[in-house]
Amino acid sequence: MRWQSFFLPKRGHSADEFEDAFAGDPVAGRFAIADGAAESSFAALWARLLVEAFVTPGRELSVNGSWLAPLQQRWAADVDGLTIPWYGEAKRSDGAFATFLGLVVTCADQYAGGTCAGGTWRGAAVGDSCLFHVSEDGIQVAFPVCRAADFGNRPALLGSRSDARTCAVRAKEAWGTWQSGDRLLLMTDALAQWFLAEAERGQQPWFAIEELQRFPNRPDALRSWLEDLRDRGSLRNDDVTLLVIDL
Repeated sequence: MRWQSFFLPKRGHSADEFEDAFAGDPVAGRFAIADGAAESSFAALWARLLVEAFVTPGRELSVNGSWLAPLQQRWAADVDGLTIPWYGEAKRSDGAFATFLGLVVTCADQYAGGTCAGGTWRGAAVGDSCLFHVSEDGIQVAFPVCRAADFGNRPALLGSRSDARTCAVRAKEAWGTWQSGDRLLLMTDALAQWFLAEAERGQQPWFAIEELQRFPNRPDALRSWLEDLRDRGSLRNDDVTLLVIDL
């Protein structure tokens, strides 16, 4: 499979302030995105720990307490000894928070010679980072949010100091089958909301993403496209992450 990543900080913020994270291992068929909550402390680090751990080969799919607890310990080890201004102490004590989406893609059918012709995918999500399964007939699956109106200001979150078992209860899971030529799109919330809103208006937003793929080494093309959407009020000003997996 072939995959590409696209990302851009919110308008008025630098790359150092970007709090989304993503990771992918096409050999293992594992991909993940996370959206660190801006109001929490060291959210970018927490998001990065989540995605990097998930794509490690051999990890189970489920977002459970035994998976989260070691990541929480690593986060605490990295931040608890840092000297920070007094007004940041309360936020650090509360911990970091992030939405999360993990995806595992497997091959079930093969053409002669070993080329994969189809298979299955499984996703696990906490919050409103989204997966879209797109075929030539359009959107086959939207997970875990299905309507643009369902995005809000208080999505479910994974916390770096929250009870790991309680966090795991918030996870949702989905699965599906894919065929050669299908595409899986992973998006953080702002872009996912735009994508669903466009589809609900009868548009075909996956073609805009297909056009974007023609410029994989042109960050200016991504910036120009997203800033135009922001200028028109079609896209909320937030960090944006997009993973495109062509099957």
